[in-house]
Amino acid sequence: MITDYKKVIEGIKNKKYYPVYILAGMEAYYIDFISDYIANNILEKSERDFNQTIVYGKETNIGTIRESALRYPLMAEYNVIIVKEAQYLDDIEKLESYFKKPNKSSILVICYKNKKLDKRKTLYKSLSKYVCYFEGQPIYDNQLPAWIENYVKLNKFKIDERATMLIGEYLGLNLSKVANELDKLFLIKKNEKTINLNDIQRNIGISKDYNVFEIQKALTLKNHKRLVLIINYIKSNPKSNPIYMLTGVLFAYFSKLLILQYSSNFESAALSMGIRSFLFREYQTGIRNYRGKIEKVLAIIQDFDLKSKGIGSKSVEETELIKEMLFKILYI
Repeated sequence: MITDYKKVIEGIKNKKYYPVYILAGMEAYYIDFISDYIANNILEKSERDFNQTIVYGKETNIGTIRESALRYPLMAEYNVIIVKEAQYLDDIEKLESYFKKPNKSSILVICYKNKKLDKRKTLYKSLSKYVCYFEGQPIYDNQLPAWIENYVKLNKFKIDERATMLIGEYLGLNLSKVANELDKLFLIKKNEKTINLNDIQRNIGISKDYNVFEIQKALTLKNHKRLVLIINYIKSNPKSNPIYMLTGVLFAYFSKLLILQYSSNFESAALSMGIRSFLFREYQTGIRNYRGKIEKVLAIIQDFDLKSKGIGSKSVEETELIKEMLFKILYI
């Protein structure tokens, strides 16, 4: 089993092809990336009409897939068959015999999204030396900024650290969505090689001035005036900062403050939690301004998280819940 998609790509670049690729796992981005790379790089454009087939799990069956894979290429070295959304196939186990003895003139790609092969079953145990089994692993929140920066670097761009954080927080762990938005920025900024907060606001629609990190900063600095401006913006743009995002980010932030206030080595502890060095001063200010009150702040956030889900609260507009929560934290 391979879990690093770069190893699969490297093998393809070096023309070390497997007759069968099974691309599985909970992270769809890597499955699409590998299958698209195979579709675009193994055959020449002139060879693809007769030797490359793309089918979908909902629209095909095992018999058709096996028949396509057993067919020999026409005026090309390989016959490429890509099965997208293979998780919808019935009886994928029936390919077991083909996996053991595949047609070496074919490259069969099985895209098994949001699922893994059951390692207890014979299908997984039957995977032979002819099968490359890739299992994409989801990344964690603290790994996303580095993933974004690496993706930007691979495309020969640079990105501002705050822009990285903003994209990560608002687009979440859906790597396909993140990559798609970044690809749009690369096209727009083709003559400039740095992506900044203004680019995020202008092209992705995330405000650089009224976002969750600006809320966090206003609370940290106990800046009433700034917080009022942000709340007024949220009232006018209620979808800009949903309460589930605010409670999630603020709970994570104050939880880190709680740990850091008892740390003997602030910098070491902060780095181990994935906090960027340019944010150290903000975190130190937060500890100073909320010392002895952080546990109460966490309780407030938990309380409003429950209220937003209709637990222990009458029906209240989300923006009013946000306003009440933020002011309770500010004046605790």
